[in-house]
Parts: sequence; C-alpha cells; structure tokens
Amino acid sequence: MVTLALVSVIEKVAAQIAGLESRIAEALVAHQLVPIFQSVPRSGTVRAASLLAEIGACKARFPTPQSLACLAGVAPPPEPPDSTTRWSTATPRRSG
Repeated sequence: MVTLALVSVIEKVAAQIAGLESRIAEALVAHQLVPIFQSVPRSGTVRAASLLAEIGACKARFPTPQSLACLAGVAPPPEPPDSTTRWSTATPRRSG
C-alpha cells in the first residue's frame, strides 16, 4: 500500500520535471546566447539555462571561450605568465 503511494508520487514528480524541462527548452530557444552556453562541454538544455541564469547575458564579462569554460567548471583557470604554481584536477582529501 505504501509502495504504491510512493510510486504514484514519484510518477507525478517525474511528470512535473518533464513539464518544467520542456518549458525551459521553449524559453531557451528565444535567447540569442543559448548556442554559446550549449557549446560548453556536458551542457544540455538544463545546464545551459542554469549557466545563462547564473552568468547573465553580458558577453563582455567573458572575453575568451576559456574564461567562460573556466567559470563553468569545465576548464582550468588561466595561468599567469610568470607563475610556477601548477593547476591540478586532484581533489584534496579530507581527513576524518
């Protein structure tokens, strides 16, 4: 009995999510910068919408594709010309 109720709730939530994703996709079609945000690696409709909402439509904030990719978390930050510090993809381990 409880399991059937949970399945029903999950189905309703899944339907709501699908409806919201559809509305997001429709809204994105109208925006001129969407191709830029969708060109970011691993960026589908929802991620492109999230990036657009977080970053905004000011192209001057990101003079290069690298600067946008860095902020989106899919590229390392640029290295200063005189830097001896290297960027690492390793995640620091937490003790405990």
